[in-house]
Amino acid sequence: MTLHRDAIPAVADETDAERKKMVAAMRRLLITGKPRVAAVEDRLVIDTLRREAGVSRAALTHRHIDLKDLFLDCVAEREQEAQDLRSPNEVALQEQLDELKKKNRDLQTRATHWEGAARDLARTVAALQALYATASARLDAIIADVAHDDLNRDPSPNVSPIGGRRRK
Repeated sequence: MTLHRDAIPAVADETDAERKKMVAAMRRLLITGKPRVAAVEDRLVIDTLRREAGVSRAALTHRHIDLKDLFLDCVAEREQEAQDLRSPNEVALQEQLDELKKKNRDLQTRATHWEGAARDLARTVAALQALYATASARLDAIIADVAHDDLNRDPSPNVSPIGGRRRK
């Protein structure tokens, strides 16, 4: 099986200066592992290749698409090799990590939902407290008016006070 990184051309085979820069950068990033600009732990993405080669993004995405595609194929191949070399323990841990990340995203979504619900509930409670205060003040005013009217009214002759009744 031919590896994609074996398909990276030699720098001397290229005639275009821009292509020479890109090929040399690909070799440093993928084969020798000694990049000049990018850090060794950087993710291998188009921008990493662009920075390492010192070319514009358009050079990779428009003028030299074949080199961009070759780079992406080499990166995918490298990631697959790394996956294949993992021990069963590492695979299980990675699956567990992925599951925990998924649960964390779900919990964050739920927490955001409940935070919004709590804010809505707090606004409702505040509105009900204001309504209660207004209703209580009105009720107190009505009770005071009724009590005032009762004090100013003559007792009805048909009604005798409760304490004034005598049993015979």
